[in-house]
Amino acid sequence: MIEPCEQFANEITACLRRWSEESDLEEVQLAEIACEAINEWMDEDVVGFEADDGLLNDSGE
Repeated sequence: MIEPCEQFANEITACLRRWSEESDLEEVQLAEIACEAINEWMDEDVVGFEADDGLLNDSGE
């Protein structure tokens, strides 16, 4: 079975290969754009929530 980290790396690599072949962007540009996107993703605010126990109780569980 493939490990999640390896699966993720494979997905990212496939996406980069596709963009490299189908666009006018150079590999360095793709890498820079990917890094910028990752940095933006890392800076996003995470909205936390707590489960409402009442919802589970209302459903009969």
